[in-house]
Amino acid sequence: MMQEMKAKLRSVYSSLPMGSESGRRFSRWGRRIVLFLAQAGLLVLIVYFAQERLRHSWEAISWENMSLQISYVISAATVQAGAFMLTAFSWSQILHALSSPISTNKATLIWLKSQPFKYLPSGLGVYVGRSVLLLQEGASKSLIVQSSAVEVALVLLTGAVFAAPLAFENVGRSLGPIIALFLVPALILLLRAIALTRWGNRPIFRSGLHLSGLAEIPCSRLASLCLWYSLRWLLLGLSLTMLAAAFSLDSFTHYGYFVPAYACAWMVGFLTPLPGGLGAREVVMTILLESVLPSSALTLALASRLVWIVGELLTAVVGWVWSGRVKLE
Repeated sequence: MMQEMKAKLRSVYSSLPMGSESGRRFSRWGRRIVLFLAQAGLLVLIVYFAQERLRHSWEAISWENMSLQISYVISAATVQAGAFMLTAFSWSQILHALSSPISTNKATLIWLKSQPFKYLPSGLGVYVGRSVLLLQEGASKSLIVQSSAVEVALVLLTGAVFAAPLAFENVGRSLGPIIALFLVPALILLLRAIALTRWGNRPIFRSGLHLSGLAEIPCSRLASLCLWYSLRWLLLGLSLTMLAAAFSLDSFTHYGYFVPAYACAWMVGFLTPLPGGLGAREVVMTILLESVLPSSALTLALASRLVWIVGELLTAVVGWVWSGRVKLE
């Protein structure tokens, strides 16, 4: 009886058009739908569990006593733009690590010019826009996929490392960035050690390295890339610190907490289907900042989004103007 059922299941499965073009297209759309539903579910959970805390944060804002120091706002936007420039350079180094012939200048410009596309519906606009610009430069489709996979893997890995000190209570609040800077090389050494053991031959480990594109990058290049992306989180935390100082808050004593808080909020926003993590990032950041700045958490989270957008616009304009004036090879 069991043999007959297995035979029928095989016959039904073999009749499915999975090997055809329509079957593969259906499979791709199925994965996209599942991914979107998972992201939407994460967003719903965030809003559901955070609504009460957001209401308290809104009521705690003292609009009458609020002051703003423009010099710190300009400094925060400048540091934010510097973080974007550093990320653009880091992505150009990913292309070099993947043996791309595209120069550093050209790759940096492509990254900068593609940033405004992230606010298109679905949140994938930045990768679509970047792919179009790369194709115009003659890049292969495999390079486009690999560079995006490596970038996402490095951002999430280093972001997770910098967000990890949040679990260490008081230690993470003061020494978060220092702990993370020690954890990043430890993570690289751990991955390399696992690759050399029998565990490295396990399909799940090999598949993870292959899908992330990290298997194609030498260990020395991987270490330098992790360093660049680590500096990115430090700059983003510094931008948030200066923005808090703009509201006359005692922010520099909380820098060690702002860095992991920013990393955690950014990653949650990245994992939601909203363009640029709009809204989700601010909700998570408000929740995290409440423990150190209870009356200013929501204000600071919203202001950080505005500064983020200003920084993106500044660097995008630089990219478009630079590409028009500099003769690219």
